[in-house]
Amino acid sequence: MHALDLCPSIPHRSLVWLLRAALGRPVDEDALIALLRASDPEELVRIAVFNYVHVILSKAFDHVPGLARGVPEDLVIFLTEMRHANLRRNHDIGRQLGEIGRVFSELGMRGVALKGGAELLAPLHPDPAFRFLSDLDILVPEEDLDRAVARFDDLGAVSEDIDEINQRGHHHLAPLRHPDWPVPLELHRAMGAGDARQILSAAQVLAAARPSGAPGLDVPRPTHRLVHAVLHAQIDPPRYRDGSLSLRDLVEMEVLVQRLDDRQLAEARAAFSSGEARAAWAALDAARLLVFGDPARFSAQPPAARAWARRAYDGFGRPQQRRWARAARLSGYYARTILFDPERRRHYLRQVLRPGALRKAIAYQREKFRRNP
Repeated sequence: MHALDLCPSIPHRSLVWLLRAALGRPVDEDALIALLRASDPEELVRIAVFNYVHVILSKAFDHVPGLARGVPEDLVIFLTEMRHANLRRNHDIGRQLGEIGRVFSELGMRGVALKGGAELLAPLHPDPAFRFLSDLDILVPEEDLDRAVARFDDLGAVSEDIDEINQRGHHHLAPLRHPDWPVPLELHRAMGAGDARQILSAAQVLAAARPSGAPGLDVPRPTHRLVHAVLHAQIDPPRYRDGSLSLRDLVEMEVLVQRLDDRQLAEARAAFSSGEARAAWAALDAARLLVFGDPARFSAQPPAARAWARRAYDGFGRPQQRRWARAARLSGYYARTILFDPERRRHYLRQVLRPGALRKAIAYQREKFRRNP
């Protein structure tokens, strides 16, 4: 039995096997067809959209055409249209990225496009529709941030209204939105919060960034792209400690690992050189091999990393358990903060006393609880 077959939820297991097929990895066609037939197509879509991999899955039916026998024809059409729609969307975001770069160029400065923005400028994914972007992250030298924000403000971009206490010391400024932009812009001063800054600093990325070919914009060197991807997947937010699995992050790591050479991979791994950081890298790498590798390569990983990957994968297939675990973490955070952080206690009290604020906050968290499939 393959380790992927241990997932307790049939639709979650079907989706992971389908994702594996979409990236061209071998699957048992008949077994996957049986799984797909036993899955609710609407549930498959819900899980895929929540994990931002709905734009990838139509490729599974290109690589293994027989899989179409396991799902309604409408599902294949839907997934194909989602891929095409994301391709058009990424084209529009690319235009936005070009406009932002020209602003930087006019100001005599350069920004470094991170994550999805780097992918649009210097693609590494096998298909240009595979990367779903929710925003544009651009690293800017600290001394240039105020000038950049002022210029975007002149051009009609509006900063999100975020309380000062939540913005203070954050690794990026409040998102900027413009009516002509498909996604918000986040100007970064650092690569992450807390421990992430010790693993990969803004100074390292800025110093080693490479020209993208677009005015005003560079891209991180490939090694830094992989380091940042793992940071974002495991450290900030702290998914390693929470034991949670993100399919988009697994795809990102798999793509980057396949495109980098042995020297670059060793350098990226060395950035996670000690303690929890090293364990976090090993755990995500094991999860990547669990989903996209072969059983022998997964079995060769360190025992603790294999154990984390299995727990995270098992938790992925237990949505109700995940929802309650998130609720418990959230409750614990607010309880600790209210008890031991007087400034934030006063902040939350002011928030709660606003008319309708408590009802709105409860409704928001309830919806997040419900949507986590």
